[in-house]
Amino acid sequence: MAERKSIADLQLHEDLAHERREWKLQRIGWVLWALLLLAALLGLLGHGPLSDNTARDAAGLASVRHQRFERYEAPSHYDIEAAPAAAAGDVLTLRLERPVLERLELERFEPEPLHVRADGDALLFAFARSPQRTTRVRVFFRPQRFGTLRARIGVGAARVQFNQFVYP
Repeated sequence: MAERKSIADLQLHEDLAHERREWKLQRIGWVLWALLLLAALLGLLGHGPLSDNTARDAAGLASVRHQRFERYEAPSHYDIEAAPAAAAGDVLTLRLERPVLERLELERFEPEPLHVRADGDALLFAFARSPQRTTRVRVFFRPQRFGTLRARIGVGAARVQFNQFVYP
C-alpha cells in the first residue's frame, strides 16, 4: 500500500513493494533482450556458427553446406561438392526437386550450368566437371515461404537430404 511521506514541502506517495516488483520485471526484461541478442549473434535467427551445417549423402560422395535457419527473402546460398565418383563422364547433374523449387527463388549458379532440363517434378542442371577433382557448385537463392523446408538435392548419383527453417 502506498504511504504518504513528507520531504521538505513535498508530499510523496511511495509503494516500495510495487517498485521492487517493477525493478524485478525490468531485470528480467534486460536478461531476455540479452539472450535474444546472443541467439542472433550465434546464428539461431539467421546466419551464424549455430546455423552452419553440412549435409552429406550416405556414401559420402556429395555434400551440401547450408544454413539451418534462413530469413524470408534474404539472399543465401548452398555450397555443393561432389567427389569424382559421384558422376560418370565429364558432366555432373544437379537435381532440384519440387519442394526446393516451390520454396526458393533461384537467382544464379557459380559456375553457370551447361544446360537445364525438366524431369517430372524436378529440374536437372548439368555442370562441367573434371574426373580427377572434386566439383564445386554454388547455388544462390532467396527463400519465398516461411516454415520448414525438407530439401532433397540430387548430386550425380547421390542424394543429399536436410532441413531448413525459414523465419518471417
